[in-house]
Amino acid sequence: PVAEGVMDWTEMWNSMATQGWTWMTGNGLVDRYYVHPNFANRKKAEIMKKGKEGEDYFVNEESVMRYAKKYLGFRGAVATPASNINNDQRRGRKRTAAVVATVEPIIKT
Repeated sequence: PVAEGVMDWTEMWNSMATQGWTWMTGNGLVDRYYVHPNFANRKKAEIMKKGKEGEDYFVNEESVMRYAKKYLGFRGAVATPASNINNDQRRGRKRTAAVVATVEPIIKT
């Protein structure tokens, strides 16, 4: 394992980087790709074609943190991106149907 004792994520990532982990700029909705040492010296197109997400490369910090926790001995908290927190909060709200009252005119005859 890469982790030695209790460390924060920055220390953990620095330790992983000394073991060959790297990151590269993402595309579209992905800010960064975090790349396993086995794929670190490859071009992005090759990583996307031949690599497996969640094993050879990771599309967000949370997923690479979970990998580090499971396989590399990282014991820190796994951060959840703020965008996911907001989405979860939105999903948690119950939507109420708007009640529309219709008023019919009174016609005097």
